[in-house]
Amino acid sequence: MAGRQLQAPASMMRMLELGQHWIDMRQFIFLIMS
Repeated sequence: MAGRQLQAPASMMRMLELGQHWIDMRQFIFLIMS
């Protein structure tokens, strides 16, 4: 139980980090395309 509770927040943080990088890439590509 404790192991899963520790892993869940870590995966959430990774997803948030990937989401932020994805948004940055979209903005970067948008600037190039415009």
